Amino acid sequence: MPYFKYVTADRIDVLRTLKIRYTQISALNDPFEALPSIERGVSQKEYEAQVRKEIRRQTRNLPGATPASLKEFRKKLLRDAMDEFSRERGETAAKKYQSRIRSITDFTLGFLCLSKTPSNILMWSHYADCHRGMVIEFDSKNEYFNFGTEDVVYSEKRPSMILHDQNPDTEILRTKSVDWAYEEEVRRNESLSPKSEQTSDGGKLILSPRDVAEDPDRIHLFDLPKNVITGVIVGWKSSPVFRSEVQNVALAIGIKSTKVRQAVPSEREYRMDIVDMGAQVD
Repeated sequence: MPYFKYVTADRIDVLRTLKIRYTQISALNDPFEALPSIERGVSQKEYEAQVRKEIRRQTRNLPGATPASLKEFRKKLLRDAMDEFSRERGETAAKKYQSRIRSITDFTLGFLCLSKTPSNILMWSHYADCHRGMVIEFDSKNEYFNFGTEDVVYSEKRPSMILHDQNPDTEILRTKSVDWAYEEEVRRNESLSPKSEQTSDGGKLILSPRDVAEDPDRIHLFDLPKNVITGVIVGWKSSPVFRSEVQNVALAIGIKSTKVRQAVPSEREYRMDIVDMGAQVD
């Protein structure tokens, strides 16, 4: 099954340049992206035990550290962590924790949001300029999607996290309300952090975020392999000039002429039919 990206007409530049935006989580249109409900916090004793364990793990092999200096360093890390814990309580702490999750995600990851359907009426209306834009078709079996690609899960229940949990649940980055189920969304992520390293499976491991906030309006463009784009579907209300332009650009990057099509309203049902350009309705 192919993947599809609904875009406005000016995103024909994706075909021309073979570059596409990976969007920060805060710039997406769902207000609940990476915003889990925050459940009860752990007790001070439980949190201290977690932090001690994590500090020991992270400082196990510090080069040049003597037993005495290592002990003092660990004490300082624990003291700082517990001071922060004592300041962060109640609703204010929960909001601060939510904000921190979003801020870190914005800096570290960008998302390419795709769909499994090219014919959804609402998607054409919302994301393709009221049917004047187009849908770009991708080969879902291309190796490009082997890493970092996941289906969005639609749920009646909002994902939750425990305040001060040292192991946040990654499900918050791919769980949305059932209100969005019509999108049939698939997501691929890319690292936005310069502080990352390649892993053995071809992905990127985030080492640490910067100490500055990421601007969610900043545009991050990533290269697309030419063979990952397999077709284009222009909108019902797209102009003849635009349709001709899309055909020329698509052919120039190796897309078959039969894979440049148009979405038109069905004659009898509430749906968009995908037809050959020769059968288009003006």
